Amino acid sequence: MLTKGLNDYDARETPLKLTKREREILSVVRDNPEGINLPETAYILDTASVMISKHMKKLLSLGLIKKIKNRYFLDKMDE
Repeated sequence: MLTKGLNDYDARETPLKLTKREREILSVVRDNPEGINLPETAYILDTASVMISKHMKKLLSLGLIKKIKNRYFLDKMDE
């Protein structure tokens, strides 16, 4: 199960609810450790960039991914 970083909240108390599309996006980002941009992500998921941009914003706000110079990376969770 995917959870936010432990700095944000105790994941045992508050489970994260992600849509299927958000889990797919996380998988694509995880599979591209060198970073991936929005159009590349959309291409892999066979959809338009506009269709996934709101999901990317949510994942950013949850701290699950980070954005550096228009590329998205998996944000390493505290262990």
